[in-house]
Amino acid sequence: MCCSVALLLAIAGCGGGGSGGTSASSATTDVSTTVVDGAIKNAVVCLDKNGNGKCDSDEVQGKTDAAGKVTLAVPNADVGKFPIIAAVGTDAVDADNGPVTVAYTLSAPADRTDVVSPLTTLVQRTVASTGVSTEEAAKAVKDATGLTVSPLQDFTKATPPADGSPSAATVARMLVVTTQKQAVAISSTAGTTALDGSVITQADLDKAVQKKLLELLPQLVTALSDPSVLAATTPAAKEAALLTAATTLVTGSGLTPAALPTVVAINNQTTSSTQVAAETPAPFLSLRTLIFTNAMNYFVHAFTGSAAQNTPDANNNIKYVERRERNAGGILSKWGAGGEPSRGADLHWNGSAWVNCPINFENTSSVRDAQGNGVYNSCDNAETGKSVRASFDVSGKTMSEVYAQVRAAGYTNLMIADPTALGSATFPSGSTLLYQTSTALTDAIS
Repeated sequence: MCCSVALLLAIAGCGGGGSGGTSASSATTDVSTTVVDGAIKNAVVCLDKNGNGKCDSDEVQGKTDAAGKVTLAVPNADVGKFPIIAAVGTDAVDADNGPVTVAYTLSAPADRTDVVSPLTTLVQRTVASTGVSTEEAAKAVKDATGLTVSPLQDFTKATPPADGSPSAATVARMLVVTTQKQAVAISSTAGTTALDGSVITQADLDKAVQKKLLELLPQLVTALSDPSVLAATTPAAKEAALLTAATTLVTGSGLTPAALPTVVAINNQTTSSTQVAAETPAPFLSLRTLIFTNAMNYFVHAFTGSAAQNTPDANNNIKYVERRERNAGGILSKWGAGGEPSRGADLHWNGSAWVNCPINFENTSSVRDAQGNGVYNSCDNAETGKSVRASFDVSGKTMSEVYAQVRAAGYTNLMIADPTALGSATFPSGSTLLYQTSTALTDAIS
């Protein structure tokens, strides 16, 4: 039996190109873009050719003017191939919000570089995390935020929604202030060492913050419905309300200095070009959640599969079964789907019929690619999406050591009331710690 501990983050995720013309030399194309929260002056804009999340000296770049605009002379062979980065430093000025006091980074997908904003950054992060197209990522972000306009457009020119719901500009501003709050909270870790031995860079911190924002998107959108935000009638009052909401989000985000060594190591592995070794089909059990108070009070959620289920079929998919078990004061319940035993009877629309997921239902997931990416279909189209995971060998390590690492990394789906109960027990040979991030792209009506 191959045993592993899997720690998953559920993320509610979630077309074009920049304008331009061939230059006189015919070797380059002029690509114009506009950087906005409000229009941002003095942002350094570049094509991120090496994918490191920052503007390097050998990458085509320029600075935005007071209207947030800049034109880059991009080599013809590079047009439309690389995401665009906007480094907003403390010398930048936001036309709507004044001088920038905390630096941050924005981005936009390679095929939609005409606008760079907090919303296009969410789209690009979804593309980078899942490999979906820009259009699919934009739809996922729009659905998750409830926006009435495309997250790829210049929202500063859009008309606010008439129904009183948060405008794209408000969502974008909330993303910026939360980014800045989170960046300050983890800034002390720049230059320290990650779990994999690498040195943590500012670009690593930027990536960690952007991924965390994608994860926090449901809570961020909910925060915009707070009465203090809705009641704000002046720009100053709204900014103050957003800052308060952002502080609450960051305090509970789990992205702390203690978490960064693990978070950066995960990000490094899942974006590395080094291939992950193919797995030999075998029986498996992956622990998704464990909340343990004592032997009479606990909750377990696990993914299991036989060797046959873990053998790829003709469509290159494997099968897995979700198992949930709860003991509440000695009363034991076991079920397959939903947060409570009774929810196993819930119905959802799979595209052609109303169905549910009985106990032992076989979900599907594609065989993971070289970087640990896979496509999943949970409960017959109840939810579909993409996931990526990083794998760390914990063979021979003590369970208490691994538990402490997981908790320090900010993962709350593993909680043991009295960790000393683990004693000196160690993981057997072949045990793996899996940090998996799943991005839902469709959720069925249920």
